[in-house]
Amino acid sequence: MCGRYTLTQRYPDLKLSEIDDLIIENDYSLYNIAPSDSGLVIIEQDGEIVTTQMRWGFRPYWAKPSFAKINAKSETMFEGKMFKHSAFNRRCLVVADGFFEPKGPSGGYRPWYYFSYEDKRPFVFAGIWTAFETPEESYNNFAILTTSPNSQMEAFHHRAPVILNDHHAAWLDTSNKNVDDLKAIVAPTEYPGLVAYRVPEYAKKPGDKDEHCIEYVEDEFNTIDSFH
Repeated sequence: MCGRYTLTQRYPDLKLSEIDDLIIENDYSLYNIAPSDSGLVIIEQDGEIVTTQMRWGFRPYWAKPSFAKINAKSETMFEGKMFKHSAFNRRCLVVADGFFEPKGPSGGYRPWYYFSYEDKRPFVFAGIWTAFETPEESYNNFAILTTSPNSQMEAFHHRAPVILNDHHAAWLDTSNKNVDDLKAIVAPTEYPGLVAYRVPEYAKKPGDKDEHCIEYVEDEFNTIDSFH
């Protein structure tokens, strides 16, 4: 799964397949984006690819606040009431440059690890979005897709966020309703260059947002010796 992520770069230099001249600007360096926080996403709107801010936590107009979901399973998103409409009609790319994962079984102590590319390049998660609208409030919100873990992730968690390194325009093209084609885009794959290292307990607090959240902590499961 993915329960926290980062976007520390103010002007992330994203390389998106079949998408040119998209200017991406991040207002702040974000070291600990948590559920209900605002995140930078890329969507198709009126035939154009644009960036916008949305709340993290997928909540359709009919859902109670407790129903908001930060993740959606890529294998089943085309089924059921919660995600089906958005899976076909409202797909997005979530801009990030790292994410956190706990290691160990639920219920016990679990240290956190920070995953990012060794060359610090930004990337995008595959996502879906929807709109919550009532007379009292209105906002757009999103979920990050997850899948079964690859060889890099399986030692840490039984689910992994879907990082899209290709097919970006195809994922945003909601004229494509072919389930097999779309599932192939978000199928599990390896992420060459992705590394992980342990971070301090400090990172677990959703209110702590500074650079200390991604400080390097020595640990036997780190896949990089240091991170600067």
